[in-house]
Amino acid sequence: MRELDSIVDFARGYVQLKVMMTLSSGEPLSAKDIGLAVSEKRKTVIDALRKLVDKGLVMKEESSEEVLYRLSELGREYLNKLNDVLKGAHKDLRDDINSRSPLANTAHDIASNIAKYVYLMDALIAIATSRRRELSLIDVADAMKLSPDRAQSYIEMYAEKNSNAKLFTRIERRSKSLELLAKVLRRLGLTVRINLSVYRITDDGLTVFYKLPYYIKYKRGLIAKVIAKIFGSAHPRLVLKKAMLYLGLVTIATGLLSIITSSTIMLSLAISLFIATGMLYVGYRTI
Repeated sequence: MRELDSIVDFARGYVQLKVMMTLSSGEPLSAKDIGLAVSEKRKTVIDALRKLVDKGLVMKEESSEEVLYRLSELGREYLNKLNDVLKGAHKDLRDDINSRSPLANTAHDIASNIAKYVYLMDALIAIATSRRRELSLIDVADAMKLSPDRAQSYIEMYAEKNSNAKLFTRIERRSKSLELLAKVLRRLGLTVRINLSVYRITDDGLTVFYKLPYYIKYKRGLIAKVIAKIFGSAHPRLVLKKAMLYLGLVTIATGLLSIITSSTIMLSLAISLFIATGMLYVGYRTI
């Protein structure tokens, strides 16, 4: 699995996986047709195809009418290995990708399951490394790189009472900051929800977290624990987000101070901080 992940990053290359699954039928397709099949934007699909071509997993065929893409031999081998790993390498489940077999549908299911586990891992890391082992839905969704509604749909599968693996517990908590905001907006005739959905990790959830490769690094890393104390969680996206916000506030304060004092040194410092904030933002948007 580690070898396969090094070729197509499961956490960031989900679209690439879906593109490969679509091409597993063997029929060359255009970027437009692939986009319709995987329900992704054309720009996103083209970027995924470019990366797959660079890796040698997909081949580009240029005709007089349009550019078509098909799975290369290396791409077929990759999907067969992925199918073997996730299906236990049973011969009856290893279908030839060249044929129009149920593998295409099976592969789509595999890609979907991989995505679910990646999202689950993000949620576990974010909550388990938090100060009180609980986080708001907004923060967990940010760690999962999903909208709050979609993130909740994944988390609730492991938070319901009748779930086979109850990894999280949902708590509805009144937010003081939202209460203050509600009072202000109420005067304008607007209403806002003052309850905040918070998810806490259960003992079963911690058991799963302790088995993750990430936990071994976290357990041995003093810096990671210090970062979790400072930023509220050791999840990379949440750390970058809060570091960016803190640095942004310092940048604004430094900029205002440079204007008040007319200090070139303070201005240079403000510019440097602005560049650093921009780099953090790029990192936050990338991972």
